[in-house]
Amino acid sequence: MLGTFVIFLVLYALTRNKKGKSAGSDTLDQSLIFSIIPIAFGYHFAHYLPNFLVDIQYAFISLTDPLAMGWDLFGVKNWEVRSSFLTHHQSVVVIWYLQISGIVLAHIAAVIVAHLKTLETASGGDRVILSQIPSTLLMIAYTVLGLWLLSTPIAA
Repeated sequence: MLGTFVIFLVLYALTRNKKGKSAGSDTLDQSLIFSIIPIAFGYHFAHYLPNFLVDIQYAFISLTDPLAMGWDLFGVKNWEVRSSFLTHHQSVVVIWYLQISGIVLAHIAAVIVAHLKTLETASGGDRVILSQIPSTLLMIAYTVLGLWLLSTPIAA
């Protein structure tokens, strides 16, 4: 974990050096934090998708009788929550592809947000592009790491 933090600090320093010190440097550094939001969303989506698919069934069944008065608004009162889709290869593959898509799209969105925030506060097009190379490489490394973790088999 310490190694990950050190790698981040080194790439941050490289990005800051490539960008150069300008009046808006601190503003840019603070605004780039917004690029973390899509990544957090993507990883939460990927991590909690299987739980969500089970829990949403409980919620839907509960909504058929919201006041516990014996109603059956949606005609699902006798439904049972099923998690057997987590044991079928085809449905697990679909879930896995959804998780991969969530991670990749989140990282793409993060790079776009970082680029737009840099364009807002920095000047000089070439300098903007050069300043983003280290952080973009870090995003690619995080994406590869996330996909590798997602592809590793988990045994109980």
